[in-house]
Amino acid sequence: MKVMLGSSSLALLPPIKGVIHAIRAVEALSHELNIKDVELWIFGKGPLEYWVKHYIGKREHLKCRVKLFGFVKRAKLLTLLAKYVDVLIHPSLYEGAPLAIMEAQALGIPVVTYDLPWTSEFIINELNGLKARYPSITELAYNILKASKLSRDKISSIAEIYDGSRNFRILEESLHNIVLGT
Repeated sequence: MKVMLGSSSLALLPPIKGVIHAIRAVEALSHELNIKDVELWIFGKGPLEYWVKHYIGKREHLKCRVKLFGFVKRAKLLTLLAKYVDVLIHPSLYEGAPLAIMEAQALGIPVVTYDLPWTSEFIINELNGLKARYPSITELAYNILKASKLSRDKISSIAEIYDGSRNFRILEESLHNIVLGT
């Protein structure tokens, strides 16, 4: 199972994005839930890069499970996401409009987050992702496993509802009907 840490600010790897939580969730998946084929892909560079390398380097069981890709151009990142990733983990403590979540959902990829105020607009539990109680690493890990079984077709069809072009066409048709009285 391929899990990608998702954030539009991953180029910076800031602590607020939950990098530590994602790594510990993968540890929990492999140790507590005995999932042996899990990999966490981390893209970007920044303040936590040294810590992540050090943490992984001291834990033999993580060396084959956590992959650091550094900075990758957005087009390649989306291609990798679409082709290989089963679940996007987004344990960010704060977000405004999380582009990574919207992109993953458009591709039908379920998202796992913490149940924080910002997530209510983006994640519908067991429909397009799952939310774990903060700061439960075990629940985050368990939800990654559960999310991998959600319907990708259903997730992408839900994302289509929020497509800007589609909604603009609907608005345009409505205004046209009002103006013409049809």
